[in-house]
Amino acid sequence: MLSILRTLAVLVVLVGLAVGAHTAYAAKSYSADRFDVAIQVQPDGSALVTETVAFRFEGGPFTFAFRGLPTRYTDGISNIQVREGDRVYTQGGKTAGQYTLDTKNNSIETRWYFEETSDAVRVFTLSYRVAGVVREENGQAALRWGALPPDHDYAIRSSNVTITLPPRANVERAQVLVGTAELQQGDQTVTLTARDIARNRELVGGVWAPLTAFTNVPPTWQVTQSRQAAEDQARLPWGAAVAGLLGLLGLGGLAAAWRRVPALPPVSRDIPMYSLPDQLPPALAATLVKDSNGAGFGTLLDLAKRGVVQIREREGQGVWGKKSIFEFVVRQPNAALAPFEQVILNEAFAKGQQTGVVSLEDLGKGLQSGRSRISEALKAELRQRGLLDPARERIRNQFYIWGGVLLVLGLVIGIPAAILFRVAGVLPMIVLFLIAIVTFILGAAVSVRTAEGERIAAAWAAFQDFLKRIADGRAPDAAQYLEVYLPYAAAFGMEEQWMKRYANAQVGVPGWFSPLSPTNTSASWVAFSGAIHSASSTAGASSAAGAGAAGGGSSGAG
Repeated sequence: MLSILRTLAVLVVLVGLAVGAHTAYAAKSYSADRFDVAIQVQPDGSALVTETVAFRFEGGPFTFAFRGLPTRYTDGISNIQVREGDRVYTQGGKTAGQYTLDTKNNSIETRWYFEETSDAVRVFTLSYRVAGVVREENGQAALRWGALPPDHDYAIRSSNVTITLPPRANVERAQVLVGTAELQQGDQTVTLTARDIARNRELVGGVWAPLTAFTNVPPTWQVTQSRQAAEDQARLPWGAAVAGLLGLLGLGGLAAAWRRVPALPPVSRDIPMYSLPDQLPPALAATLVKDSNGAGFGTLLDLAKRGVVQIREREGQGVWGKKSIFEFVVRQPNAALAPFEQVILNEAFAKGQQTGVVSLEDLGKGLQSGRSRISEALKAELRQRGLLDPARERIRNQFYIWGGVLLVLGLVIGIPAAILFRVAGVLPMIVLFLIAIVTFILGAAVSVRTAEGERIAAAWAAFQDFLKRIADGRAPDAAQYLEVYLPYAAAFGMEEQWMKRYANAQVGVPGWFSPLSPTNTSASWVAFSGAIHSASSTAGASSAAGAGAAGGGSSGAG
């Protein structure tokens, strides 16, 4: 009864929080009745921009609004002013009637503050001067302007954008580059009208006029951009030559290094295997075939089969009431174990050394924290058995070391080269990175097994395929193998499918597993399979048309 009441209380709290959050969110929202922009293009290629935004605030209170003005594709933005009707805001503070300017990431954010406002419409006007906004395109003067910011988290009912060119600058062509709007074109005026603009929808317009009508065009930023493009083009052959030379030297060196790797005798990989190839323990077999995250659990289940460890289920308390907790218990603390088995047992029981009891969750964390020690213990055992070759391990490590050196060189040399020479400097860095990746791949391709290790690994790989067929239900008479090969299935990472297959076969749980209720062993076993899989996972875890337009940015209120 107490558990039911606790559960109901939690549900009530969660529902209350959700309703409260929804109410708070719904109590404060805003939109814009209009977002109008007037752009007065000047003969010197600059523009005077005036933005008028009518914010409709619902709920609240609201105390500020902001507008981010990107400086890209301009020679700078100046003379920023904020007004509300006849009220002129002053710069330098965060109280009502003031505004601040913050320049970062090629953008100027203007944030203005006003009295607490709820359920009202307030109309603000932002004006500023943009230098170098008219560029040269194919012998024409061009203005590409993002009238509406792409980052506006509110809907806009209507927007009227007016672009006015100076005298003698007749409009030769006008176009809506991004967004949807009605376009009207006059001699010196272009108007874009848009309605029902959804959140974060931008509007970019383009106007082209005679180049002779403007001075200071192309602007400084475009001249710089063109000069850098010409320099990049001139340096590109040199960068490509250096990159090609590095590629030839690197690949030649890798080819020479690969030829020095001693060859291993060929081993047949197509060997059907339906029984244990030899008496290699589960963790060693899985590690020999391929480093496996399941080596620790495979060993613990093998120890359970041998009576060293027992697994039991007990009742615990969870958030929603009672739940099953699975514990591993050491039954033979003085049992004779192989060195790698002792290391795995020590790491698994790191939080239960005094009592000899550890929960499955803590056991998984112990295996995770001790991964490097367990891995080294397993490899040491394989070396002692003559299945891993220390000389070949050194060769693999040399490939890995050189791969790391190449990555560092790519960063140390490539980054300054990219800053100084741009594209020409980037090419050699890319080549160094690619050679480093190939070096790592070759290192991973070096087998560290001895000839005997290759032969035994091939047999165990075939046995692994047999275990997969049993786990997938593709092998007949699987029931006879379920308990016998369970530690190997866990070592190869198939513990969850295998244990569920075990439960479905209704052959009875193993003697080393003690369920909470002897009348519901199958359910306990399935719950344990899911829990051990989770713990095992923990243990092993480890738009083009408007491109280049000025304007845009962000806008909002709060």
